[in-house]
Amino acid sequence: MVEMMPLLAFRPQGSSTSLSNHLRPRARTMNSDFLSFSAPGVVMWLTGLSGAGKSTIANALSHELTKAGTACFVLDGDDIRAGLNSDLGFSSEDRLENVRRIAYVARLISSQRQVVVVAAITPSHAMRALAKGIVGETFREVFVDTPIALCEERDPKGLYRKARSGALKAFTGVSDIYNAPSRPISSCARTSPQFPTQRRVCWH
Repeated sequence: MVEMMPLLAFRPQGSSTSLSNHLRPRARTMNSDFLSFSAPGVVMWLTGLSGAGKSTIANALSHELTKAGTACFVLDGDDIRAGLNSDLGFSSEDRLENVRRIAYVARLISSQRQVVVVAAITPSHAMRALAKGIVGETFREVFVDTPIALCEERDPKGLYRKARSGALKAFTGVSDIYNAPSRPISSCARTSPQFPTQRRVCWH
């Protein structure tokens, strides 16, 4: 067992596609806390409900990778929608186009041998399949499997409250479906109200 960085609890899914196949520690010591990708240019695609903790996890992972000397870039879905994709709404077509653009940006950045961490709801199998098709073999799907009850309890932007009142239509997890990934390379969850910075992560 290798003890690593204080980020979150990953639960690898299956031996052949485990995250440990794509991540390699630089040192096998309790105090190293360094993490390095075995191959540059990986795109880690974090999918999950609104409020699941995708952005928090993505930024924490980026911080640790950068400290370990691995170039990393975070693409946050909210940030992308505020800029590059500000012309898009939330129709099925616009949501698909949103994912398509993010995937192409992720591919361009990863081609420069940077690790890219995408934090985007990406609610359907079709959307994630589209992203994977664009990114290619370096695509790694990670399911941020935080229960919807906890997401609603956090509700940092008040979106669940609006969705429950009917003020917000087609909201993922409430009035629109979220298809949980069937075979992510890994699952993780941010299950405490505060991010578990003291928690350590182990890959076996």
